[in-house]
Amino acid sequence: MFVLYGIAVAMSQAQVPQLSLEQALEIAASNAFSVRLATADSDRAREQASEIAGRLSPSLRLTGSYIKIGGAITGTNSGNAGGGLLQVPAVASSPTDFKQLELTVTQVIDILGVQRKGLAAARMAHRASEQIVQVERNSLKETVRQQFFGVLQAQALVAVQRDELESARARTANAKIRFEFGAVSKFDVLRLETEEKRSEQALLDAEANFVIGKQNLNNVIGRAVQTEFSPGEVAGVPTVRVSPDRAVELAFQRRPVLASLEFARSSSRLTRQMEEGALKPSLMISAQFRRIIDPLPGQPANGAFALVSLSFPLHDSGATRSRVRAAQDAEDRISIQVEQAKLAISLDVRRAITLMETAGKAHDVALSGYELAREALRLAQLLYDEGAGILLDVTTAQSEQTRAQASVVTTRYEFWRAYAAIQKAVGIDDLRELAMEVTN
Repeated sequence: MFVLYGIAVAMSQAQVPQLSLEQALEIAASNAFSVRLATADSDRAREQASEIAGRLSPSLRLTGSYIKIGGAITGTNSGNAGGGLLQVPAVASSPTDFKQLELTVTQVIDILGVQRKGLAAARMAHRASEQIVQVERNSLKETVRQQFFGVLQAQALVAVQRDELESARARTANAKIRFEFGAVSKFDVLRLETEEKRSEQALLDAEANFVIGKQNLNNVIGRAVQTEFSPGEVAGVPTVRVSPDRAVELAFQRRPVLASLEFARSSSRLTRQMEEGALKPSLMISAQFRRIIDPLPGQPANGAFALVSLSFPLHDSGATRSRVRAAQDAEDRISIQVEQAKLAISLDVRRAITLMETAGKAHDVALSGYELAREALRLAQLLYDEGAGILLDVTTAQSEQTRAQASVVTTRYEFWRAYAAIQKAVGIDDLRELAMEVTN
């Protein structure tokens, strides 16, 4: 059954499209929800800055009015008729409807630059939001890489377990033949059959982890989790030596989170300066042109006037002072966040470099351990076949070889994951440029 299952799996993998790491990164850049949400926030910040800019530009408004009066306005005229007072109705000369057009132009004169400070603050906030998009992209890249390497590791561990199962089956088949000739005991056959069943279960577990890993990767890059693919292998383990001090220095220049905080701090400073000018005088100029349609005889059809308004705020019960303090507190808070971010970046860089160096050494040790485990299994099998060894030595050596092979796989992709962590911590994709500058 497992032979047929393995053939079916191999055929299905041959039919599914291959997904490379670069393709996964491209798909994630277009589909990932975190980037899309950050982009939407950045677009909103841009529109808010445009709205403030519009307030500083002249505004033009055209108004049309039509007033309908229910009936003619009437009054009375007094006169004498036969010695008495006679009330004579009189129709007023006012029209029963009015139609007019008004064109109004208004311009706010920012005489002390208070409004321009607000516009500059909004534009800085927009630039900060643009950097947040890059922050999300940088984090997304690392997440995609980590998940992709996890899928590759799971796929490699499937191959390890499949090799172990094939060896267990061959060993069991050989033991059954020798049992027929009385060369081994029934206990040895039963034990090898049990080891074969254990290998089958281990293979099923490894294949399940592989499927779950692919689903997790699909979720990260923002596509249907059931989308089938075959992960494309990455190049060999890179050999780079990175100076922690130089990497931290470069990270302070490249990490978008620091750029975002610097723009946010500038925005808060400009906001504080704008709030400080809330009690300063303001000037507004307005002009209006009016056109009356169907005017009465003697009534002018056109009219115009201009208005210059200079306002001096005198007292606001401390509201401005409170807003200034709040803006200063926000600026101080961002300064603290900058210090915190720099410390966190330094920790991320140095930790990732340490993990990469450790994983590289562990990979070398794992390779040596695998060669030793292979030789130990060969000798144990040879002694058992010649009747000079025991089955327990063979099964133990097989388990040790499988663990050693899995350790080679694990340390290899631990190195790649640490490499991805450095890429994120420094804020660059290709570490070779950095390595060429600092390689000893």
